[in-house]
Amino acid sequence: MNKDMMPAHWTEDGPYGTPVSLKPAPIAWISRSPTNGDILHWSKKKALEYSSDIYPLYGAPPKREWVGLTNEEIGLEWHYLHDDEGKSPDEWVFARAIETKLKGKNHG
Repeated sequence: MNKDMMPAHWTEDGPYGTPVSLKPAPIAWISRSPTNGDILHWSKKKALEYSSDIYPLYGAPPKREWVGLTNEEIGLEWHYLHDDEGKSPDEWVFARAIETKLKGKNHG
């Protein structure tokens, strides 16, 4: 991802400014203490002034890029669905098989 296009709350963790991976940075911090209770802070430094027991708060998770199927994966799915006599699968069976394969690649 181009650094200029990176959301403001993201940071780079690669050496010499080279992005190895991009991860969202906390947008705020909560400090917890018996005397002050839970307090929201916009900086980690300020949160640590109140308590050493602090927790990061993150914004929405980054959107994952869609992963499709290759022609080979589609062909293999078609091949697996043929019965022992070589009869082609019903179009709905094939559609559901492709849907399942896509879900597996994109939702874990």
